[in-house]
Amino acid sequence: MAKVFVLADNPEDFQRIASVIDSGESQGRSNEARWITSLSETEGQIETNEQAVIIGDAANLRRRGNDFIFVESDEAYLESLGKRVKGGSEAVGLVREMIGCYYMNNYSVSRYAAFVHLSDTYLCRAFRKNIGMSVGDYIFRVRMEKAAELLRTTDLIVKTIGDTVGYTNFSYFCKRFRIYFGISPTQYREAFRRRMLHTEAKDGSGK
Repeated sequence: MAKVFVLADNPEDFQRIASVIDSGESQGRSNEARWITSLSETEGQIETNEQAVIIGDAANLRRRGNDFIFVESDEAYLESLGKRVKGGSEAVGLVREMIGCYYMNNYSVSRYAAFVHLSDTYLCRAFRKNIGMSVGDYIFRVRMEKAAELLRTTDLIVKTIGDTVGYTNFSYFCKRFRIYFGISPTQYREAFRRRMLHTEAKDGSGK
């Protein structure tokens, strides 16, 4: 049995992550999930020769052999993957995965290119060839889609959502959001809620 220490701020996050571990991700492995709020809590809990794994956000779970790891806190692992990349399409796939983890940070194209051991120019060319857009445009798309998801599924204020997806300047976030969706973040949320109310009312009248 592997002892899995789940690094989470609250019980809800712990249960969410633990459910991912127990839902077949372990490929038949028996795991014992324990909630911790800091790495120091693992002291004295790991016995000699015992296999223990530290996990962070469930959205960023990856595998290294049979173990779970937290990609966002393990850049060395990503770099090791980059060293094994063969060709532009593999590089693009890995960079897209990395952007999915780091889109909220202002990483440059050079930073991503360094991970896959390619020049900026080669990575940009490979990105356009494989997905039809630049690295910058892809990061922009990921940020906007995540912002839209948060507007639909949470009650976070718009400024907090902007901060979460990497825009510390509120006005600039709203401007970029409007460029992508054609409306402001507030209008997007209000339109979504109106559609939901309309759908619920329509479903209710049909009963």
